[in-house]
Amino acid sequence: MNLCLCNLHKKQQEQRNYHLTLLIMISSIALVLKQIQTLEEFEMTNKELKRLSVVDLMKEKEKYQVKDDVTEEVVVERLGVVVVLRKPEKSLCVDTMKMARDENNDTDADEYIVYNTMIEPNLKDPELLAAYGCKTIPTEIVSKIFDPGEIAQLSEVAFELAGYKKGGVKAIKN
Repeated sequence: MNLCLCNLHKKQQEQRNYHLTLLIMISSIALVLKQIQTLEEFEMTNKELKRLSVVDLMKEKEKYQVKDDVTEEVVVERLGVVVVLRKPEKSLCVDTMKMARDENNDTDADEYIVYNTMIEPNLKDPELLAAYGCKTIPTEIVSKIFDPGEIAQLSEVAFELAGYKKGGVKAIKN
């Protein structure tokens, strides 16, 4: 009986991961389409750019230095609430990306990064986890509060805070 429940849980998790992967791909395509610039727009932007120099880097160190204490307030429209995500460390991003590619992994990658970057509300609160029955698999708290599409979007925001977004760096073609 327990083996059947484990297999059922694993199959449900695999289906959820598959659907979330599709949602992420659709979201990524939508982002790419949003960020496509016409040649004219690109040329106008290109004219305004200047080369970054060592002098600039030293003179405006605060401007150019990577900041770790970055947070973002995000509205979850369905719930009518604001939540706060913090910028994930590189290791968390790498672990999450590995998780997303691993077919044998039982933990949902998007749930994992949302669980580890949401600071308001604190999803790691032991009383909250107990109230939602998530003591054994704490990351499940995410799917008990947020819909799959919301989880994918929150995950996307977390990755964007760490600089993982389409269109942030572009090659200049002469």
